[in-house]
Amino acid sequence: MCMTKVAVLRTMLGNREIGFELWNKDKGEVVEMTAKEIKAALLKGDPIHGLVVGDDEELALDKNFFMRNLMEHRHVNNYTPMLEDENCVANVAYIVTGKADSGYEIISTKWERKVVTEDMLKMFLSMGLVFGGAKLEGDKVVLPVLEGRTAKPEKKAESKKTEQKQ
Repeated sequence: MCMTKVAVLRTMLGNREIGFELWNKDKGEVVEMTAKEIKAALLKGDPIHGLVVGDDEELALDKNFFMRNLMEHRHVNNYTPMLEDENCVANVAYIVTGKADSGYEIISTKWERKVVTEDMLKMFLSMGLVFGGAKLEGDKVVLPVLEGRTAKPEKKAESKKTEQKQ
């Protein structure tokens, strides 16, 4: 059974990536995975939101999940955005993980989980504090469509196998 995970942090040792920290929505726990493990899981079709395997076969931000950046944890209490962004006004960011009856479920890069109202989410989005899981279109909060998505690199792997047989 596949567990739905959401990328929250990229863990660094200086300038070297050592892995990613993901929120497992189904179990309510933090999961650590290397880039290699995430690529293998994505190619297998496991739902990991926020990251995709790009055309260069490296991990990239998932534009379909509205990921615009990812926070890096570099050292004790040292959080910086992965992509230089002058709109990032704090060392904490939020990822929207779903809709709840009373608002929107969010998780911070420091693992705070809460439900916020639509007005509060709009404020976070306008301040650039939301790195993924939602976006503003005009005055409306838009959530990504998550059902029925497949990993596109599987097609490449299949075409390589057919080329080798010929």
